Order: sequence, then C-alpha cells, then structure tokens
Amino acid sequence: MEAPRHATPAASTLTSTSTLSRRYSSVSVLAKTTLSTLLVIGSLAVFFFIKSGAAVWPQHKLGDAVEERQQQERVKTFAALNAIPLAIVSEAEQAGAVDSMRLAPDARQALLASLASDSVSSGSAGSAGAPAVQKNMTAMPQARAAQSSSASNAAVKRKGSLQLAWITLWDTDAEDGDAIRIESEGYSRSVVLSKEPVTFAIPVPLSGVVNIHGLKDGEGGGITVGLASGASKAIFPVMSVGQVLGLKIKVL
Repeated sequence: MEAPRHATPAASTLTSTSTLSRRYSSVSVLAKTTLSTLLVIGSLAVFFFIKSGAAVWPQHKLGDAVEERQQQERVKTFAALNAIPLAIVSEAEQAGAVDSMRLAPDARQALLASLASDSVSSGSAGSAGAPAVQKNMTAMPQARAAQSSSASNAAVKRKGSLQLAWITLWDTDAEDGDAIRIESEGYSRSVVLSKEPVTFAIPVPLSGVVNIHGLKDGEGGGITVGLASGASKAIFPVMSVGQVLGLKIKVL
C-alpha cells in the first residue's frame, strides 16, 4: 500500500504567498475604490459649499504699485508743468458737449439757452455777455452710479463769452476702483477711473485752474489719474483720499 503524499515545504510556501498576494490585491483595490469615493464626495462638498456662499476666501488685492522713484518723478513733473491749453468745444459740438455733462433736463436746457444767447450777444456793442446760469444743476441718475455731476453758475465768461472745453480722464495704472471729483467753475463731477478714458465737457474756469479731488483709493497704492484735453496731457502725482490738486489751464 502506497504511503500518503505530503506537500513539500516549498509548495506550502508558494500556496501561502499566492493567498496573501490575492488578499493584498483585494485590499489594494478596496482602498483605491474607497479613496476615489472619498475624493468625489469631498469635491462635491467643496463645490456646494462655495456655491452656497458660505466660503469666504481671502482675496488678493491688486492695487496700484507705483515705485517711490516714479512717484517723485510725477510730483516734479506736475509741479513744473505749465498751463495746458484746453480743447474748446466748437459751436457745432455744443449740444453733444452739454449732453456729456449729464445734467438734469431743466439744467441742460438752461445751459443750452445761455450758450445760444451768449453766441448772439457776444458781438453786440455794450453787451456784458450772457447772464450766468444761476440755477443749481443736479446730476441725472446714471447706469453707472459711481459717476455723477452737478453744477451751479456753470456759465463761464471769457471776454464776454461762455465757453466749454473737452476733458478726458483715465486711470494711469491698475484699474482698481480709484475715484476722483473734478471741479471747474461751479461744475462738479465724480468719476470712477478705468483704463478706458471717459470724455466730457466742463466750463472753462475763470480762475485758470481745474481742481481734482481724491475721493477713493480703490485697492491701495494711491489714486492714479491722468487728464487730457485735446492733444494736451497731464499725469497727476499719486493722490490720497481727500487731497486736492489744481491743474493750471489756458485758452488759446
């Protein structure tokens, strides 16, 4: 009778290794599946958390970053700037220029009437020029609420005539929400500066100075403003909120 056969140690070891390998493979697959499921659940949770508005992430502000050397150069250049010539509104442009000032309807009509009257009477002997528009002119509501204008005594006389001039404003550096107010001969307008220039008319100031007030420093670094009229251009020093700078002007 033949004796029973027993597995050799090598065969037994091979069988154990194969079993362990299958077990580890199963555990690995399970772990990967579990990890993938957790990642999907986590991603969905973050998505809905952000969408619900509950997440408040710290925002990196991209304000103006004008170097100290450049700031000093702006100050020196502005201080040495001679009176810049204004681009005067022609008679054919008057209606469009008055519209650009964003005045209330009654104020718009009053200013147009004054311009027309002044044009007729300026050449008359003994005429003292058109009477100034004494009526207080308030801004019409605009789609962009940050921009507004108002004026009183907006009619300006130079040698017996009322004159308007074109002004263009823009942000010279980062478009970060800087805001200024321009004032000229009773006319006032607040503007949020952007890289896209905004052009409108202002009364020519008898004082020879157009004033710029710093209203808002968008995201830090100061208020950076450029002003042009026709071919004339001025880059203002970096301004702070509440600061007022006067730009000397002239009419050719």
